[in-house]
Amino acid sequence: MIFVTVGTHTLGFERLVAAMDQVAEATAEEVIIQLGATRYHPRCARWFAYVGGGEIERLTDTARVVVSHAGAGAILLALRRGKPLVVMPRRKHYHEHGDDHQVELARALAQSGALLVAYETQQLAARLKEAETFQPVVCKETLLPEAVRAALFELCG
Repeated sequence: MIFVTVGTHTLGFERLVAAMDQVAEATAEEVIIQLGATRYHPRCARWFAYVGGGEIERLTDTARVVVSHAGAGAILLALRRGKPLVVMPRRKHYHEHGDDHQVELARALAQSGALLVAYETQQLAARLKEAETFQPVVCKETLLPEAVRAALFELCG
């Protein structure tokens, strides 16, 4: 199962949800999408707007791969669970966020080997293929949660 989460931001993430609905149409694997404020409702993937954290954790645990916006909470949950993670950062020029801090966070974590990044929808299929054998590199001794919080504080204030 592929679990997709866009978080709880007040702006929708139509670009990611529509692209993953296309993936759902082309695969026999189940795709479940948490779409938040997104107005596009998938035709081929199962979806819901919001649920509690326990259900998000259960879906993350059950997933073969997690696809997410580059939000710190979603990233930390997938990494803590050792799940292959493909992120598509929300982008300012698509009016998905007020700035590009998600791009910066995704780039830094991809360079460390923690996750895979699709900056554009055309890159999703390749990243999902890579995720089939991808093993996230996260040192257990690292203070990853604190590092992510510090990076976000530095970027966002």
